[in-house]
Amino acid sequence: MSSLVVLIYRIAYALHRMRIPIIPNFINVVFVRIMFGCQIGLGAKLGNGVNLGYGGLGVVIHKRVVVGNNVSIGSNVTIGGTSKIYGVPVIGDDSIISSGAKIIGDINIGSNVVVGANAVVLESLPDRCVAVGVPARIVKSNVNITDYR
Repeated sequence: MSSLVVLIYRIAYALHRMRIPIIPNFINVVFVRIMFGCQIGLGAKLGNGVNLGYGGLGVVIHKRVVVGNNVSIGSNVTIGGTSKIYGVPVIGDDSIISSGAKIIGDINIGSNVVVGANAVVLESLPDRCVAVGVPARIVKSNVNITDYR
């Protein structure tokens, strides 16, 4: 189901990039938002192998977010900006963003990072770490991401 949501989004995104009016928004709203219950803003760049848990249920991704390859995103995750700052998160490759996590602001999440369930990430995270809590703090460094998959 997750791959279907991402495929439909990719079609809408491709049409959006070709500057075709109305159709991309229609596809995104009807299929991605209404049918699957997630909001992925047209313009968000999703890498190859992005996996949305439970078909993306409750996931909100800002239209300027960049998500790397092979990133796993749990349900009810928000990845976006703030009203006061233009920048939005950039997520590195092979990361895991657990259910309920919020990644907010002009920050970078490194590659091979694990963001714990319900964590609120307000600052950039380096590669190969585990961050948990509100606000999120690093509890482990130099992790092997395969231990968490």
